[in-house]
Amino acid sequence: MTTADAARTSLADAQRLLEQIEADHQRFDEFLTFVRDSGNRAAELAEYYAGQGIQDTEAVLADDPEAMTPAVANEDSAWEALAGRDDRMLQLLRLVTAELTSGLDQSDSDDAADADADDSDADADDEGDSGHA
Repeated sequence: MTTADAARTSLADAQRLLEQIEADHQRFDEFLTFVRDSGNRAAELAEYYAGQGIQDTEAVLADDPEAMTPAVANEDSAWEALAGRDDRMLQLLRLVTAELTSGLDQSDSDDAADADADDSDADADDEGDSGHA
């Protein structure tokens, strides 16, 4: 049995966790806004990179073959930036998937253990019934 003092301490610890998780909601909301905005920026850059960006670079270099162009005029820079974002989104997806499915891993293990136990029980019943009709 839990003492009242231990229970109060445990409740206070759980209350702190509750308050922290509730505060996390605001940070999640801010992060989700950031991810949406980042996706919009990436889509805009990808569209520019594949279309107008090529034309702009060609126009500047046609006017002055020695012109200094920004990094975005180099196809590798835009591609690497977009690929880097994609890599980070995949990391995020893995993290979120692991977080949301962690309970399923335990359930799957429990289900497998239950199934193995059921199989063992059935095998024992079969052995006990053999030769008797």
